[in-house]
Amino acid sequence: MKKRILSFILAVGLFAAAPLTAGASSIKASSTIRLGGGSIAVIKTDGTLWTAGGNHFGILGDGTDVSRSTFEKIMDDVVYVAASASDTRSDTICAIKTDGSLWGWGNNRTGQLGTGTRDDNQWKPIKIMDDVTVVSVSNSATYAVK
Repeated sequence: MKKRILSFILAVGLFAAAPLTAGASSIKASSTIRLGGGSIAVIKTDGTLWTAGGNHFGILGDGTDVSRSTFEKIMDDVVYVAASASDTRSDTICAIKTDGSLWGWGNNRTGQLGTGTRDDNQWKPIKIMDDVTVVSVSNSATYAVK
């Protein structure tokens, strides 16, 4: 168990080493966010988004409900990630890509992904809208600025 935890910490350190330049803004690859249930999301310097850890409500975005101790690439061209994840395990995550498109996945029980449905879980990233500049995700809502 200690070896797994150390490997996980080392992997996070490797992913969070340098800044990511996206257009006029610069985001450090340490744009690492803690997701609920012991999960983590990391934007690498090449703009790829990787997740690992607990997979409550599909928060890892890999199409399963299986928790992972190793990172898996979820999507390319990511410049920003926001999550509602907390100890309450709301577990909704959104990502903005370089083209301004907003993608979301995870818990959608209150319709917080804005897809027009109240599905319990969105297991893989789904495109929500275009031309987004910033997003904020709460336990029951998502707010996007165009």
